Amino acid sequence: MFEGTARRSFELDADPPTMLPSYNRFVPYLATLLFSATRLAATEPSHSDTHSSITSTRLQEHVEVLADDSFEGREAGTRGGRAAAGYLVQCLQKWGLAPAGENASYFQNFDHGFRNVLAEIRADAAPHESGTIVVCGHYDHVGLGNRSNSYGPIGLIHNGADDNASGVAGLLELARYLAKLRSSLKKSVLFIFWDGEERGLLGSRYWLEHPTVALNQVDLVINVDMIGRLRKKRLEVLGTRTAFHLRQFVTRQNRISQLEIDFIWKLTANSDHYPFIEHGIPAMMFHTGLHEDYHRPSDETHLLNIAGLEQVTRLLRRIVWRACQHESGFQYRDAWREETDSSRQALESESLAPPPRLGVQWDAGDTSFGLRLISVTRDLPASRAGLQSQDLIVALNGRQITDSAHFQHSILTHAVPIVLSVQRPAEPEVYEMTIKLTGKPQPFGITWREDPAEPGIAIVTRVATGSRAAAAGLRVADRLYEISGNQWHSDRQLSHWLNHLPTPLPLLVERNGCLEVVVLKDKPTPPVFFAPQHNLK
Repeated sequence: MFEGTARRSFELDADPPTMLPSYNRFVPYLATLLFSATRLAATEPSHSDTHSSITSTRLQEHVEVLADDSFEGREAGTRGGRAAAGYLVQCLQKWGLAPAGENASYFQNFDHGFRNVLAEIRADAAPHESGTIVVCGHYDHVGLGNRSNSYGPIGLIHNGADDNASGVAGLLELARYLAKLRSSLKKSVLFIFWDGEERGLLGSRYWLEHPTVALNQVDLVINVDMIGRLRKKRLEVLGTRTAFHLRQFVTRQNRISQLEIDFIWKLTANSDHYPFIEHGIPAMMFHTGLHEDYHRPSDETHLLNIAGLEQVTRLLRRIVWRACQHESGFQYRDAWREETDSSRQALESESLAPPPRLGVQWDAGDTSFGLRLISVTRDLPASRAGLQSQDLIVALNGRQITDSAHFQHSILTHAVPIVLSVQRPAEPEVYEMTIKLTGKPQPFGITWREDPAEPGIAIVTRVATGSRAAAAGLRVADRLYEISGNQWHSDRQLSHWLNHLPTPLPLLVERNGCLEVVVLKDKPTPPVFFAPQHNLK
């Protein structure tokens, strides 16, 4: 590895929908749910045969060969680098991948004896000019190291087991797997193993100046660099903002692996995906993170998480296969250039809380006889109606109050004036007070905003305390993908559905690249823990 927005918030509205989906359509969805997962799994090839599937044993064999001392650190232009390239060609030939380099060879030569290795799987089912998916990673490393590319000690073999023998091992197994599926592919796959990456992305930059396929035919680039040190199931994916819907595309393929994905926004020229992005071609990089052995002789095979390498490679298998079925291509998004980590924080940040609808605090300890108020906020509906500290609210709309959570939920959702039954300290009488709440009702208690890179996805920006959304476990920065198996076409449509569809209402939610079903129920479940005082939001 070479080292070197508009913001909008939406609240639920109470306008009647012009057209609502039939609830009967949605009920069976909950039973079949594992959503799009079920639909996609039905179409994805299944290979349980160990000769066809991707296994940790095969991956480890490749890493052990490439990270062996005999290759002397695979420095570009050296005998060790050439020997590593020879191993790649031997594997690709054996699996039937066609040469895609110069003069009907597997090589593209450049500079000082450097050479990229290229092989292609021409899709049998692909129509003319259907596009190409480039799957790539660098195979060179830093040899014995020097003061400009090693963190020392120098003069010893830097085998680069993680950087990038791990990525190359994954690519080789992807090539072997996909070669068996060419009859089902709708796009061709070009595998490129870069040389000279450690010297400044030389191989990828050279290929872009001397492409072996027309650049306008490259739909998507998937770069794999250092995927052998998976820790706590955390995977970094860079570049998903270079095309629309890429984050969702990756997440939907992660439904089986359930790796925790950190979608990195900041892009720098740190690996071979970057030159493609600069050329206006969507590209992603998959990476399990830097570590203390990076560019040191200690980056050895025994330190790799081989089981994790298998998990990441299997995720890549699903992503590449699905990309080869993606007939419409991937639309490049130039706005990534203006986006920073600060942009991400702003987009995913919690929105400001709306004014309280009632304006009271109560003792959440003993609610068996009602809610004992401990404060009433001035100039809000409760104080204007005459509620006072130490008042006991015993009923809401004639219903006895013994549940703090249900009271909160009622305040959030009522659209008409409420009637509170109130008892003053040391007074036997119960008074009834009619109170008109401020603000709009929130049936589920969430607000959201759009992501310009992911149209049709809602980012949760606030979850009201005591709401159905809070009871279901929704959090700020969760992304809503589907409601009862359906995707919305506008924020107004999403608002209509959330306001008017009956419960239970299943949502497909993404959190850190993992999908889960969250069900909004009719009544919130009382929280397990209460704060000593509770503010009504």
